[in-house]
Amino acid sequence: MDSEPIEEESLLERDKIEIRRPIVAAPDDVWRCWAEPELIKCWWGEDVQLDLRVGGRFAEQWIDDRRQEVVSSGTVILCQPLRSFTLTWAEEAWRSVTEVTVMLQVEGPLRK
Repeated sequence: MDSEPIEEESLLERDKIEIRRPIVAAPDDVWRCWAEPELIKCWWGEDVQLDLRVGGRFAEQWIDDRRQEVVSSGTVILCQPLRSFTLTWAEEAWRSVTEVTVMLQVEGPLRK
């Protein structure tokens, strides 16, 4: 029995994951936590770098379950300050590159 090839577009749609996290903060404060090196390290960890501009580098190092060092890296391919950014994300052992998009959306009134 012959199987039909999977079109790349349908594969991409099938592999899409969406995660929503409500954060009670002003969008500019949240953006700073992504964009400023000393702030991203506060919540992500010491071994992360993100240059939040088109062409900027993303990198993180961590130790896996087998006590092996893993490096994830990528490049910022889209950046709309205070709104969204997209970066590539891959590890050496991966067969393909993943794209990650972070979007900031205000839902409801903001209170400080």
